[in-house]
Amino acid sequence: MATYRFPSNLVTDKHNTVTFTAFTEAGGGSVTEISLYMPPTMAVSDGASYGSLDLGIIGSGGGIESLIDEEGKLDTSGLKQSLNDAANTGDNTLNSAVLAKAFSNFGLGGGVGDRVSDLVLQNKGKAINPNTVLQYTNSEIRQHNFTFKMVAESAEEAVSIRSIVNSFRKYMYGVKDGITLEYPAKWQIQFLKIGGDRNPFLPEPYTCFLESCQATYNTSSGLTHADGSPIEVDVTLAFREVKALSRTDIVALDGGA
Repeated sequence: MATYRFPSNLVTDKHNTVTFTAFTEAGGGSVTEISLYMPPTMAVSDGASYGSLDLGIIGSGGGIESLIDEEGKLDTSGLKQSLNDAANTGDNTLNSAVLAKAFSNFGLGGGVGDRVSDLVLQNKGKAINPNTVLQYTNSEIRQHNFTFKMVAESAEEAVSIRSIVNSFRKYMYGVKDGITLEYPAKWQIQFLKIGGDRNPFLPEPYTCFLESCQATYNTSSGLTHADGSPIEVDVTLAFREVKALSRTDIVALDGGA
């Protein structure tokens, strides 16, 4: 396994570091490890996805709980009765229209009757309260972004920077295998405190793919070393976790905290 670090005097006994370890499924193990200085700022964004759910007239009564029997099963036989109980407007014509729309939503009607119900509701100047509630769908797949400024104090450090950038770029790509492509390498990211142990104050990312790697050369000047290597390289990395996490995953990553 190839290992790289920057700057050249970076040691875990004296510095906080962030380590990127790439591994491939085909290779069966780690292929490279890159240790860099801890960036001055870092942001971790967690998010959840929600949609909307229309409960309709069921939401006006006992809700979905009214359709659950004592054994916790859905009581489909009591569905029509529950809808009849909920559709009590004091107007028989309006009741019929509301029920027809409700039955249609549950797959028990539709067609001409559904259209007639729309006309009745419009004539009465009424609209069925959709009783919209928020519906949780999933957590969002997290992204982790890093920016590093690497200033080479020697031609040797410039070579090290080139190897680091090339490693990120190389393992971001898939490998051609006939008419298919093998997945790119996955990355394990670790934040290490002075001494080399995991830093418990920073949330550890889950296994990631590297989505993008941008290298900008000599942003401050056009100077180079004698061999033509750039004086400085700004590297921006965007990693995305391989799956949407659950609370169990988050607790495990945080060491049970």
